[in-house]
Amino acid sequence: MRVWKAVAITGVFMSVDVGITTVLYVFSHRDRGVLQDLRDFNIFDSVLDLWAACLYRSCLLLGATIGVAKNSALGPRRLKAAWTFIILVCLFVGIYTMVKMLLFSEVRKPIRDPWFWGLFVWTYASIGATFFLWWLLSTVRPGHTVLEPGAPGEGVGYPTEGQPKQEETSGATLQKLLSYTKPDLAFLVAASFFLVVAALGETFLPYYTGRAIDGIVIQKSMDQFSTAVVILCLLALGSSFAAGIRGGIFTLIFARLNIRLRNCLFRSLVLQETSFFDENRTGDLISRLTSDTTMVSDLVSQNVNIFLRNIVKVTGVVVFMFSLSWQLSLVTFMGFPIIMMVSDIYGKYYKRLSKEVQNALARASNTAEETISAMKTVRSFANEDEEAEVYDRKLQQVYKLNRKEAMAYTYYVWGSGNVSFTLSPGKVTALVGPSGSGKSSCVNILENFYPVEEGRVLLDGKPISSYEHKYLHRVISLVSQEPVLFARSITDNISYGLPTVPFTMVVDAAQKANAHDFIMELQDGYNTETGEKGAQLSGGQKQRVAMARALVRNPPVLILDEATSALDAESEYMIQQAIHGNLQKHTVLIIAHRLSTVEKAHSIIVLDKGRVVQQGTHKQLLTQGGLYAKLVQRQMLGLETGTDDDGGGGGGSRQEKQRFPSSHQEPPDGHGEVHKA
Repeated sequence: MRVWKAVAITGVFMSVDVGITTVLYVFSHRDRGVLQDLRDFNIFDSVLDLWAACLYRSCLLLGATIGVAKNSALGPRRLKAAWTFIILVCLFVGIYTMVKMLLFSEVRKPIRDPWFWGLFVWTYASIGATFFLWWLLSTVRPGHTVLEPGAPGEGVGYPTEGQPKQEETSGATLQKLLSYTKPDLAFLVAASFFLVVAALGETFLPYYTGRAIDGIVIQKSMDQFSTAVVILCLLALGSSFAAGIRGGIFTLIFARLNIRLRNCLFRSLVLQETSFFDENRTGDLISRLTSDTTMVSDLVSQNVNIFLRNIVKVTGVVVFMFSLSWQLSLVTFMGFPIIMMVSDIYGKYYKRLSKEVQNALARASNTAEETISAMKTVRSFANEDEEAEVYDRKLQQVYKLNRKEAMAYTYYVWGSGNVSFTLSPGKVTALVGPSGSGKSSCVNILENFYPVEEGRVLLDGKPISSYEHKYLHRVISLVSQEPVLFARSITDNISYGLPTVPFTMVVDAAQKANAHDFIMELQDGYNTETGEKGAQLSGGQKQRVAMARALVRNPPVLILDEATSALDAESEYMIQQAIHGNLQKHTVLIIAHRLSTVEKAHSIIVLDKGRVVQQGTHKQLLTQGGLYAKLVQRQMLGLETGTDDDGGGGGGSRQEKQRFPSSHQEPPDGHGEVHKA
């Protein structure tokens, strides 16, 4: 479209937008003027802010119009550069308008003002129009060729016939891929039918579970309970059966798709000119024919299956949500546009990374194919080691890109801040913080479960990654929130991972963990079978056996990740006595959700959103105030309950509501030091 047309359309819309919004605003507040409304503004009863949003939209469009009209060559390119900004503005105004409607619904139940509803609908219509006009102004063509300064003789911004076409969109690529499944249309219809049946069954399962509970608890009706249970069983059986058939059919469809893609690609390859094979390496072509086609068919099968299943489930869930509370449902959906935008940005980056990985893998395959096909030449020059090193370098490039992919996924889920703290030898250090603050992430890094891309983790002054795996986990022992016991005797569980351990050491470790007494009360004592995953023991007993398993190694560094969350008050007290009494020669790190567990620690480190925000003793942190004092106050009032999403656990107990004593014990120095910066 030409510049003057886009400018004219935008100007007309701005006038209409301001006019209609003003009329709707005036008629919705006929009892008071603009100045009075501004002076006595009430967000629950005034739409002045929606009128102000209209003026802001118009100012943005006016600036864009003037910029394009004055500089039709560079103006559209600058608007494209500001594309993210206008998206954020439209999203913010849309979400704010939804919040406005919810606030109005709290004051006026229901909202009967037609002028408000008119303004509400018009605001969303004008947001869409603003978005469209911004795109229109960013794609206009000038009436004559304008040269960019410093680049004489070159047109600006518009592709010519000799220029390559833009990359196809993801939608076009997916459409082309799905076109290869046309021969399997009958299978697709059958798979879709069973998919809908399975998804609907899964959607109604929670509803009838609730009906069954209501029937026995609230209604006290055996008939309602029995009916709900029968329907529940039928739904479970039906959805499971349908899901199995759906999975089998989809597996068949996409196995056929993989074969079809390979055949089409191979036919295309053999029809190429001879010069094509001179320009492209054999290893690259083989990689495209094998690994790339498999990856594409797998991705399509997984995503199509998940997408269709989730569409059906989401539809059912949305209907249920709006039938229960349309206000809460709208609040839930407010953040979806932002999530979708972030996902789109992340998806483009991840797609580029995946393409680089496949290219690197193709180069590695080409190196291997080239070396194997010329093995006589390699042998004749005794160059086997050099070729192996070349292949290793290619694989290292693939590995680096794989690490980038993993980090991209990790940062998409969680972006952490900078953390720095020290574990002093022979001291008890505690990590506390709200859910999701990064406590268990620190444990994973200290245990070397995940590599650190930036910063350092030092043990006795040496990077933790430099230690041999078995040695490192002999000197650092972890007791997690949900310990895993194996289906063997208690003795075997305590000595797990150690080839030969004297029975006296097992007993000594159990005594330190305050587990010896309850073990001796069991029928077979230390020979008692714990059952699968420790099912024969209570949560507190499993926790103490897990602590004994850690202590039997006599580790210099002991990490307790919510180790007392499953214990009752008496068991927790016994474990605390072990920490501050029997473990004085160990460097102890406690990850805690209950602050009563950490009050006696020599140093308490407070995390929030992946950063260290406070550090000191219990008394010092209470004196300072801040996040730690707030957490203590909440638990004293019984407000902090539930589980820690970051790996912590432990709901509220009575012990959480007690007033924290001021006692503070100082165990002597031990050995073992960990730094993380």
